[in-house]
Parts: sequence; structure tokens; C-alpha cells
Amino acid sequence: FMPGFRHTIDNLILRGLSSMKCFPAFLTNLKSVLKFLRNEVNMHELCRSLERDDVVGLANVLKKAKLPTFANWRWGIVAEACKALKGFLNSLAERFDPGPFKDQRDTTEFRNVMAAFRSPSWRRVFSFVCWFTEWLDPLLQWAGGCECHTLEDCFGVAAGCEFRGRRLPKAYAQVSTTLDQGLA
Repeated sequence: FMPGFRHTIDNLILRGLSSMKCFPAFLTNLKSVLKFLRNEVNMHELCRSLERDDVVGLANVLKKAKLPTFANWRWGIVAEACKALKGFLNSLAERFDPGPFKDQRDTTEFRNVMAAFRSPSWRRVFSFVCWFTEWLDPLLQWAGGCECHTLEDCFGVAAGCEFRGRRLPKAYAQVSTTLDQGLA
């Protein structure tokens, strides 16, 4: 079995991030933060709390945030999560009031959220993970595309094409040509 080009790049992202000792705990907390923010009751209470504290701009940003579901590892999910959280995570962490959420049913999840928000080192790892995935995610997305629908891919339109994700031969040909020219 030889994995496809997209699987190879995804494995590169997964192995690169997993090589950091802190990544499993980081990932657990990231999933908890996303789950907490995706909960409509939590989001409503959080926005009300921020508006009461006169932080209306952050509340409005949170209301408009498109947060991904992060059940399992899949192509580009960490990059998607970073893009969704990057613009407001530090502001939210600094202004987060745990008071309205003290009666959470899932105390483990809430402890993970609090650990993420209260930890400067977790936020530094978040910044690194954002940088790392911003660097590799475009390659992952390109590998999942096709020559026929490049314009559609640029605008985020999913084209159903039998050639999607079949760019390895094209990439191999390009690399081979470049190497041949460089060695000549």
C-alpha cells in the first residue's frame, strides 16, 4: 500500500506535530476549547458575559466565528481550527470569566478549557501550531485538488472530479524535470 500524496502530507503534519512532547495535551485542550465554543448555550452565555463587561467587539467576533467540528484527525482540521481561533483566542483567554460556567456538566472538558486559557505556554504552542499548519496546509489543499478545477479550488468551490487528489504524477514529473535541469 502506498498512501496518496494528500495522505503523505497529512502524515507529515501529524508526525511533525506529534513529535512535540506537549502536543497530546495541547490537542486535548484544543478539542475542548472548540467543543466548548461550539455549544450554543455556552456561546450565548459567553457573549452575554462579554457584553456585560463592555467587550462588545469580541462578543460580535465570537458570534460570527465559524468553528470546525474536531471529532477525529482528518485532513486540514488543525489548520482549520487555528484559522477559526487565531483572531480572537488571546483576547478571549484574557477576558474569559469562568463564573457563569461553574456548573458545567462536563467538568473535565471545562478544566481543559480553563487550562488552555490560563496557560501562556499553551498559547505559545497554539501560535507555533498555527504557523506550522499555515505553512503546510496549502500544500495539503493543492494535493487534494486537480488540474481541471484550479480556479474553482481558489474560490473554495468543491468540484466533483475523478482527478481530484491525483496530482502525484504531475508533481513527480515537475520535481524530476527540475532535478534533471539542476544536475545538467
